Amino acid sequence: GVTVSINGFSTRLIYASPTQINLLLPENLRPAADVPFTVNNNGVLTNGKVQLADAAPGIFTISGDGKGPAAAQCGKLSPDGLTFPLTAPPCDVGNESQFHTLVLYGTGIRNALSVQVKVGDATFIPTYSGPQRQFPGLDQLNIGLSKDLAEKQNLEIVVTSTGATSLDSNKSTVSFLPADPALTVINAASFETGLVARGSLAIVQGTDLATSSAVAPGPELPLELAGVRVTVGGQPARIEEVKPNQVRIVVPETLRLADQVEVAVFSGTKVARGRVKILDAFPGIFSANNDGLGNASARCGTVAADGTVTFSDPPCAVGTTERPNILRVFGTGWRFAEKINVKIGETDLVADTFAPQPGNNGRDQLDVKLVPGLAGRTDADLTLTTTTKGVAQISRVGIKISFRPAN
Repeated sequence: GVTVSINGFSTRLIYASPTQINLLLPENLRPAADVPFTVNNNGVLTNGKVQLADAAPGIFTISGDGKGPAAAQCGKLSPDGLTFPLTAPPCDVGNESQFHTLVLYGTGIRNALSVQVKVGDATFIPTYSGPQRQFPGLDQLNIGLSKDLAEKQNLEIVVTSTGATSLDSNKSTVSFLPADPALTVINAASFETGLVARGSLAIVQGTDLATSSAVAPGPELPLELAGVRVTVGGQPARIEEVKPNQVRIVVPETLRLADQVEVAVFSGTKVARGRVKILDAFPGIFSANNDGLGNASARCGTVAADGTVTFSDPPCAVGTTERPNILRVFGTGWRFAEKINVKIGETDLVADTFAPQPGNNGRDQLDVKLVPGLAGRTDADLTLTTTTKGVAQISRVGIKISFRPAN
């Protein structure tokens, strides 16, 4: 039996009690001072006046009285990079490799010309400011967090809106967790950063990742080495080698493709985290000196009349049109490709076979038949182009291969 009207417009009520009414203001009301309102409680009228503005920010708090910890959530990508779960504070601020979000809930914000949020001494421009779509009248602010907020407790939050006038919100608080050190993930063959293929060999770089160096004896690589564990997208990764500043791993084959998959290195009580894009194929060719450049890690296959193949080091004899020799190239990141084009200098070829390298976790190989036109070429550029589901990826330029002159 309770209704409320403001300047003649009916309002929608959310909650009513003898001492309090929560309502939604009509959006067609104009900003003004001394706007009349009427509460009709079963025929008993109460009149008053209120000042209306385009924006008058208020942040909800856990206590419900506008004070203390904000009714906030912490947002970050899931380890597999496919969802964005929200958790209660204190918030993880992220690091240079991954970016996290503080989500604030309030009201009176959506019509502001601009909004800024002060958290402690830091000022932020929200990445989103507007209605929270699930609840009428509720507004939401998304703030990208910075590493400077790490470990700080009970920082004061003030939201300031601008319009015809600038208004500050009530003061609330929020707390933050320590920051995890950042990681970089690279293709173990080409040393390219930010993209790796599932099933490939990768290097995770950081600081204080291990207290000692160790190499796995093999052939079955362990999930823990020298006290170090690694997960990619939440899945345990097999480890080939650990050093204080890097860990060489095999990216799990069962990962789903995503742009921002979490890589985490656990060493004792320490955790370092980063993000990497996971693809079906991202080719890297090993170099002879293991720096991603220079002479390819490759073998020359000489095909005999009976079909047997004898392998030797480059430079390679190319054979003949009738009985071509083969070039075997070693690398990583192409076992799940549908097709591999091989370019040697200006000569375009197609790999005849490609597969995981026997006995070597995460390493791949391919064979391609050579053509007479390559004879005598030295330091020719060698690149691979993988195609998977219509997506092409090209290996790093700078790998070389040489051939013997024709007999």
